[in-house]
Amino acid sequence: MINRGTIITELYPDAAIVFNKAGTYTAKDKDGKPIAIDMDKVDFEFYKQDYKNQREKLYPTWQEQMDMQYWDKVNNTNVWVDTIAQIKNQERKS
Repeated sequence: MINRGTIITELYPDAAIVFNKAGTYTAKDKDGKPIAIDMDKVDFEFYKQDYKNQREKLYPTWQEQMDMQYWDKVNNTNVWVDTIAQIKNQERKS
């Protein structure tokens, strides 16, 4: 899932390590020197990409999807296709 730590490493490629202490983020480079982080920029990018988190929550696990596909094959049904289509139509990509 996308989180602010991931966003920080995307926006600040020199960030070797990111710390999150009670919602306060700091980062250091490979030499341990602090990196200045613009949290407004991080938050903007996080909210831009958060749709991925929301979509991921809607999908059945891969194990459930494999089970659906197996039973669709056995029963000549389309439960898996219908389920995935419904999710894709419900939550469009941004």
